[in-house]
Amino acid sequence: MKQFNLEEYFKNPRRKVITRDGKDVRIVYTNMIGTSYPILAICRVDATHDSYYSYTINGKHSLNGDSHFDLFFAPEKHEGWTHVYKVGDAGYVAGNIYNTKEEALKHPIASKVSTVKIEWEEE
Repeated sequence: MKQFNLEEYFKNPRRKVITRDGKDVRIVYTNMIGTSYPILAICRVDATHDSYYSYTINGKHSLNGDSHFDLFFAPEKHEGWTHVYKVGDAGYVAGNIYNTKEEALKHPIASKVSTVKIEWEEE
């Protein structure tokens, strides 16, 4: 997980935000004045209730250390298609990543071993 910061959040406000322990968060306000905690967020505490908390611009719930309520950006899941190639005795390598299998197959490479779907998370 990547530590939350307000500047990065503004670049993509739709990016999912979670607490350190993985609970869902909804940012509701980002510019409270006169406080070290200008961010107001609603956190899913459990299946039956939510609670609101305030945060620093770096997503910290407390200035006195780490908290399980600290904010993080959730890892972003991605998928794509790539060609796999054999490289002598050294093993295998992957080529360019395409959005769909059909797009990958439009770029045939004679030396490919296979075309495969891959999935990864970006933190």
